[in-house]
Amino acid sequence: MTNEELIRKREKDKIYSREWRKRPGNKEKMKQQSREWREKNPERAKEHYRRARERHPENLKNWIRKNPIRYWVNESIRHHKRKGYEVKMSKAEIEEIAKKTLNCPYCGIEIDYSPLKGKVAKNSPSLDRINNGNLMTEKTTQIICQKCNKTKSDRTHLEFIGYCEQITRKFKDLI
Repeated sequence: MTNEELIRKREKDKIYSREWRKRPGNKEKMKQQSREWREKNPERAKEHYRRARERHPENLKNWIRKNPIRYWVNESIRHHKRKGYEVKMSKAEIEEIAKKTLNCPYCGIEIDYSPLKGKVAKNSPSLDRINNGNLMTEKTTQIICQKCNKTKSDRTHLEFIGYCEQITRKFKDLI
């Protein structure tokens, strides 16, 4: 095969590939094949994504800007797993909870999911373990603001409410 023939064949293959992807059902097949490959080759997949982020950092920044909740969910799960917690919720389940949680259930402040370049704002979301167990499920986890989670610390839900009532009683004359 001559160089010209090889170039023409590659062009034909590219066109066929683009057309094949557009056909109904093929996009899902490709996603499934990609998912299976990542599951079989986790180290190679991790390396592939690392190199892609290095080559095109603007793509990651754009994705984060377009998907702030999904980015927060990924980072929160990664953080909790690294700390040794057993996360028994899928990313999709946490994302659904996040989309419904617009305000902190404790103080009512509006939660801001936008990333702040490594900084944490008082109204940044925080994944809270209601009763401070190591198992994180839909029933044992909630999303609250960073300030309330920091104040709640290692208290359970009821202990935290009692603590807030104690402070309110002590300073009721100032209110």
